[in-house]
Amino acid sequence: MRSLGVDPRNKTELNDKKEMAELAENLKQAMLQDYRLAYCGLGQKYEEESKSTLNR
Repeated sequence: MRSLGVDPRNKTELNDKKEMAELAENLKQAMLQDYRLAYCGLGQKYEEESKSTLNR
């Protein structure tokens, strides 16, 4: 987890299944976005889109 920039929590803090599902979904979306930027010819389009959503 630390290699992904996420500090591991104590086991008692990870018992919430909804929170775990949301964390997993966030990680999947971040990895998908990184994949698109790295391997798709549309990388620049996705980069511009991500910058525009972050600046709102």
